[in-house]
Amino acid sequence: MVINDEIVTVNHRISMIRQHFELSQKQFGEKLGIQSATISHIEKNIHRPNFDVVASILATYREINPYWLLLGEGKMFLDKDDPILIISNKKNSASGEEVQKLQEALEKAEKEKTVLFDLLGNLSKQ
Repeated sequence: MVINDEIVTVNHRISMIRQHFELSQKQFGEKLGIQSATISHIEKNIHRPNFDVVASILATYREINPYWLLLGEGKMFLDKDDPILIISNKKNSASGEEVQKLQEALEKAEKEKTVLFDLLGNLSKQ
């Protein structure tokens, strides 16, 4: 992702998320269960975020597009009808038709999920 001829890193995208929700580094860290010093180091590019940080962000802010966060691709937020968001927000009250649509969406996204998990695995090794 490039903004004003500058490459935007995952570190910068994490800062963008925090700023979007108008949180201090301390507040953001508390929501994620991460020390504010860790958030500061990520935002200053001292450290790259590890798997736990990325997973915590995606679990806490389910509307964040994981492809945008990890790769800088797409929009910051998922569309409300995106299968990833639907699945993460679904309770056990889905109708048969909804379950079928979700299963079809999951099958279609299987390759994309594999790529995402590979990227997350690579982050955890750093």
